[in-house]
Amino acid sequence: MELKNYKQAERIFTEGLKEIPGDLDLSFGLTEFGIRVQRPDLTVIGARQYLNLYQKYTEKVSSRSGSFMYSFEPENRIYVMVNLVLAQLNEAYSVLQQIKPALQTVDSDFRNKVITSFIEDTKKIELDQFIRKHITYAPALHKIPTNIFQPKLVDKHYSFN
Repeated sequence: MELKNYKQAERIFTEGLKEIPGDLDLSFGLTEFGIRVQRPDLTVIGARQYLNLYQKYTEKVSSRSGSFMYSFEPENRIYVMVNLVLAQLNEAYSVLQQIKPALQTVDSDFRNKVITSFIEDTKKIELDQFIRKHITYAPALHKIPTNIFQPKLVDKHYSFN
């Protein structure tokens, strides 16, 4: 990854995780790799695996089998959580962009039912204002920045935006 040989890095991460699925550091590495190459799909895979393993290793210390893990730190966990949210927001935004034109192709009664139901569901998680603004009223969508996956290095291990 540091040598910018991204095809080989992706292969190493995916093969490594197949051979050692419980490796926290490989999961963390895949998360960082996904961020670096702007691949939210890889970020999500790595982050979900990392968070599951982190929880497992926190709850049952014996499951670590005496291994030292570089990325088993609360700061790394927060870094992974933040980037998982950003990756999922990026994906959600992409789908939201597709909904607006798709709604123009269906019957207005159906469109109104879908929009009303969708907004009611999003109120439960306080996204209703965001959705209402972007799907039903806004003349132009305000995009989540595309550079959210470009790391700003704090040091060689952490990148935060």
